[in-house]
Amino acid sequence: MTKYDRAETTSRIFRAAVEEFSTHGISGARMDRIAANADSSKALIYSYFGDKEALFAAVLRARMTELAEAVVLRPERVGDFVGDLFDFMTANPDVLRLVSQEALHVDPGAVPDFEERRDHYAEKSRAVAQAQRDGIVDPTL
Repeated sequence: MTKYDRAETTSRIFRAAVEEFSTHGISGARMDRIAANADSSKALIYSYFGDKEALFAAVLRARMTELAEAVVLRPERVGDFVGDLFDFMTANPDVLRLVSQEALHVDPGAVPDFEERRDHYAEKSRAVAQAQRDGIVDPTL
């Protein structure tokens, strides 16, 4: 008998959920398709992630974390940030689709991790402002 691997099962569910949500959106996504594509069961998905909205939030959180770790804004390299962001989004089109789906589906007052995201983007704004003060970025932008 093959030993059950929770990490592998969770990874398969996650990959299937990324595909499902980025293709069909939150409303069109079906937990039974995710389960089938993950070679898992709906019961395991609900057990590991919760309902569809919680699974979507987990998927989006993970993909946004990957983006934040891959594309870093440094005050001395603001111009490179734009190119790095473009390259990431081109290589990972699901991220933009997921963010778009969130904007269409989630009430602005109920966005998961809102404060953390707000702080993250405020830090980026501070980095650009610092680059402007340092003469690296045009202060009229």
